[in-house]
Amino acid sequence: MGAGVSDWRLAHAVAAAGQLGVVSGTALDSILIRRLQDGDGDGAMRRALRAFPYPEMAKRILDDWYIEGGKDPNKPYRLKPMPVVDMNREDEVLLIVACFAEVYLAKEGHSGMVGINLLEKIQIPILPSLFGAMLADVDVVIMGGGFRWQFLVCWMRWPSCVRWL
Repeated sequence: MGAGVSDWRLAHAVAAAGQLGVVSGTALDSILIRRLQDGDGDGAMRRALRAFPYPEMAKRILDDWYIEGGKDPNKPYRLKPMPVVDMNREDEVLLIVACFAEVYLAKEGHSGMVGINLLEKIQIPILPSLFGAMLADVDVVIMGGGFRWQFLVCWMRWPSCVRWL
């Protein structure tokens, strides 16, 4: 699943309807900072960041990336550096908070199950992404993209499962 293919709104609707809603976990850090630079028109990102259990981490992201009213449409987005093996603390925090926000919003206001899909072939962001999703009480973690034999690993809060496709 590519970046933004299934966002929190779609996962929320699916989970609220009684099925497993899944958010795409790919590049959520970049998606979050673009939403913030666009002014977060509906306030959803700021609401999720206020719910983050470590407020000083969320505040730093808001201070660095949020633009009241949105950026000038004629100006490019400010970009974050690409992840590297020796990821710096700021990049880790951004991934943790972004994954928390996406899962938090998908789970908000219903009791349905929400999962996150992470690509195995993009390994550098996996651990911070998992941590952020777990802070938001994600129900399912799905990984599969990049496995040689189409192996799907699924983590659930209840019985664990590993399935071969």
